[in-house]
Amino acid sequence: MDDGTARLWTKVREREPIQLPEPKVRRAIRVTRGLRQLDIGEVVGVSDAAICRYETGEREPRGGTRRRYAEVLEELRHGD
Repeated sequence: MDDGTARLWTKVREREPIQLPEPKVRRAIRVTRGLRQLDIGEVVGVSDAAICRYETGEREPRGGTRRRYAEVLEELRHGD
């Protein structure tokens, strides 16, 4: 592994994990904004059924989906 790759790997390992609110809070954020699971799913790039599973705690999003979902929730929670 060269120095550039080693530095990149170190940065990735040190990155904070993407935090999501508890499932019931996820739902509350959406409902407070008057949005449907379908609306959130379209923005995140998943089905409304997936959003339902995330809100009940049946499943947790991973990878890029987790990042997008967290960003959407953060914007809904604190955005205008």
